[in-house]
Amino acid sequence: MPDRIDAGTFLVAALLAGDRTIQLHKTPRQHLEPLIGILREAGAELEWRDQTLVVQSDGRRFAPLRVQSGPYPAFATDWGPALQVLMTQIAGVSTFHETIFSERFGHITELMRMGAHVEFFNPEVPPSTYHFKRSGDNNRFHAACIEGETPLHGELVSANDIRGAAALTLAGLIAGGVTLLRGVNHIERGHESFVDRLRSLGASLDLAPAKDRRAPKADYGMKDEG
Repeated sequence: MPDRIDAGTFLVAALLAGDRTIQLHKTPRQHLEPLIGILREAGAELEWRDQTLVVQSDGRRFAPLRVQSGPYPAFATDWGPALQVLMTQIAGVSTFHETIFSERFGHITELMRMGAHVEFFNPEVPPSTYHFKRSGDNNRFHAACIEGETPLHGELVSANDIRGAAALTLAGLIAGGVTLLRGVNHIERGHESFVDRLRSLGASLDLAPAKDRRAPKADYGMKDEG
């Protein structure tokens, strides 16, 4: 079965790519509908041709996004990091509410170092909204407001999970200057030939020697320090 998370990551990459048309082959149509529906509502131009998704990235301005993750068939938590990069490029304020994984926002701190404007908050929702235990979690944020349209700039950044590493790669591709990403070993266990496929679309990126690809350990939970 085609990987819906991988397909969604490249769908977002295509929307970030500028004025070009990109085709995603062997795409799991049914499994992508939660992401595609949100993007179409915002103004994305997407067309199905059998199992191929044609993405027309024509530089149009999207409407701000309002997203909440949830169990399948809702919006997949793993799409969140890449989509949050897209949110930095959409005029207005977008929001993302994470209900599946309590520590999904680690990469956002790194995005903010690249120039992203983000504020964390906790929506007033019933505890049953969350699909993880919140005991001892009262000071952790699970939602973010992301302000765009914000230019990003190159930085030395680190990733500690697969989706964050992929998202920071996409951020680096649209940022001014050079971005150095530590932790790409996570990408290699979650996205096959990720760098080569981005290069085939015209991206400019290189891999460091294997010994230099790991990121230092860090606490990637967003906590309210008062």
